[in-house]
Amino acid sequence: MSRRRLLDEVDSAELTDWLAMEQEYGLGDGHFLAGVLAPVIAAGYSKKARTAADFVPYFSKAGSGSGSGKQTTDEMLGRFRTVSDRLKGRI
Repeated sequence: MSRRRLLDEVDSAELTDWLAMEQEYGLGDGHFLAGVLAPVIAAGYSKKARTAADFVPYFSKAGSGSGSGKQTTDEMLGRFRTVSDRLKGRI
């Protein structure tokens, strides 16, 4: 959301509430939050136990991938194709 849209759609009281909540609890990283939910969804499609680290792109296992802690475009595409193949294209 752009700053302009934020100011158009969210009044001062609501924005203050969000800021206070973020300061108290933290909103978290969107990738990590999605990674926490992804294993729950994957459990219905796989017998293998999964963790958030399996789905969060900036978590890398030691000695795998580019080693930078972030996946390259080719690594992401390869991972996507692997998942797609396992699901037989049902995404």
